[in-house]
Amino acid sequence: MELTIIGLGKIGGNIAKQAVEKGITVYGKARSPKPELEKFGVQIF
Repeated sequence: MELTIIGLGKIGGNIAKQAVEKGITVYGKARSPKPELEKFGVQIF
């Protein structure tokens, strides 16, 4: 399963982390760099 999240602020970032923990591939779009989410496994573009 794949999930795309636009907006990786507090809410979007937490949703992305929970999805990665459940084995879902997460792609995200953020205005500013989010290295902590990239380390967690979120693919940001």
